[in-house]
Amino acid sequence: LQRYVEDFSRERGFEDVDVVMRMLILTEEVGELSKEIRRYAGGKVADDAQMASLEEEMADVLLMLVSVANRCDVDLEEALKRKERINELRTWN
Repeated sequence: LQRYVEDFSRERGFEDVDVVMRMLILTEEVGELSKEIRRYAGGKVADDAQMASLEEEMADVLLMLVSVANRCDVDLEEALKRKERINELRTWN
């Protein structure tokens, strides 16, 4: 996934977007996802258009998070594994 995001970022001309701007865009995307979650949780059955919008916002958040990780030279798979080893030692309430 990280290679895919790096490749399409380069292809689309986003390779010069710095990590601060990418983080700001990620924050914006999280806000858009929050709005969709609020609509989704409103109690009505989600129609196809609403589900498509929810999925798109989730994808945008994931893509921007991966983009930020790439800019910081973070291997997300390894980071997740390390964090899960820490979480395994936690007591969950």
